Amino acid sequence: MNTPSRPEIEAQLALILKSGLFTAEKNPRKLLVRGQLLDSLVMRTLNGEPVDSGTIREKFFKKKPDDLPAPADDPIVKVHVSEIRMFLEEYYAKVGNDNVVRISIPHQTNMPVFEYSPDSPAMMEVKRGYYFLDNHIGEQSWGYANVHFDAAIRLQPELALAYAGKALALFNLGLETWTDSTIEEVGMEAKAVALKALKFSPNFWAAHASMGAIHSYLYEWESADAEFKIALEKNAIETRMFPDYGFYLLARGRYKEALEIAEMYARSYRHDPWVSIRGAWYLYLLRRYDAAFWLAWDVRAPQEVDNVLRRQGDWVMGLASIALEKTPNERLTMPDTHKDWKSNGLKALWGVKNGLLDLANESLLALDHAENSAFDNCLGAIARFESERALEWLERMCEQKDPTGRMLHLIPVLDPLRKYPRFHDLVRKTGLPKVTKEELV
Repeated sequence: MNTPSRPEIEAQLALILKSGLFTAEKNPRKLLVRGQLLDSLVMRTLNGEPVDSGTIREKFFKKKPDDLPAPADDPIVKVHVSEIRMFLEEYYAKVGNDNVVRISIPHQTNMPVFEYSPDSPAMMEVKRGYYFLDNHIGEQSWGYANVHFDAAIRLQPELALAYAGKALALFNLGLETWTDSTIEEVGMEAKAVALKALKFSPNFWAAHASMGAIHSYLYEWESADAEFKIALEKNAIETRMFPDYGFYLLARGRYKEALEIAEMYARSYRHDPWVSIRGAWYLYLLRRYDAAFWLAWDVRAPQEVDNVLRRQGDWVMGLASIALEKTPNERLTMPDTHKDWKSNGLKALWGVKNGLLDLANESLLALDHAENSAFDNCLGAIARFESERALEWLERMCEQKDPTGRMLHLIPVLDPLRKYPRFHDLVRKTGLPKVTKEELV
């Protein structure tokens, strides 16, 4: 994962120097020198200053260049660094085996290396948190992730990795129970947590990516641009794999980049179904319906697949089939995916498109007698051919900062509304790019 932040490294250095290994009574002067040298090596490395033997001999031991023939022949630095290396190994074996940050000095060098200890209790909690965050296993996944990140923070209060993950978990947990009255509060809380991650590790790519995702959910496009730009500068490979980065690209009209990521997901990451299903959504929004359908089919086909993941696959397959007005392969019998859909508006639209009038009427009746999202009501209005009403619901959706609004300019089921200037005015007001079908085909 990410390299520890400077505050984390300095806190770990303090723990080491306070340990019995560096404060023992036996030969206290030698121990003091080694402790001071370790402190010097760590701080010089953090400050980007040289730690070669010649520099250490001159700056730390105050030896003049002509005191000894050559740095490579000087045993003073070599012996002291070698003993510090052994002390560090002994410290982590006996005292600091549960410490989050590990400081070591590889052989043949004087430069310390800083890394997270993968088996420390705090890092184990972080790993569990990101597991639930990345895989979204079941409907309580965000809550489980949040619990593990909180546990990691209790164990290591300055662990930037935990705060970055907690920010996304909090925000997505809020979206699960989203209402227009809470979205701003959820966004503020999640931003505050992400800012803590940046406080402890200003260069941490995932903290910037988390901030970028939160800003994009709130339609704060300039801020999202700035955060994702920094994330890419710090770690382009991981940022491109970040769960919300593809949706951000789509929202900013960067369709070619989003398509490249979708194809990468489909080509290289089929062993990870959650990555694949994100790729299927990107392909659907980019109107690659056949590719979206089959990628979603691959995800949902295994019998042991998680129910939440199966529903996601069913959604993409159903939406792609609506756009095509049939399944991509006449020999394939489309499963009754609509039975699992939570959206009565989508069920109604599916029924109208496929001539299943009983399903359409039943779904529209349910839509009239339940509390639904603005987008769900919009789909119901489209199924009723009530375009003005559908546009009213879309406007309501964007006023609420419904996350679906980020894809307003792309969602194929909204095509019947694209002939109205009111629709394009809404796209512009939301800060989304103007798009034509030709751009996506």
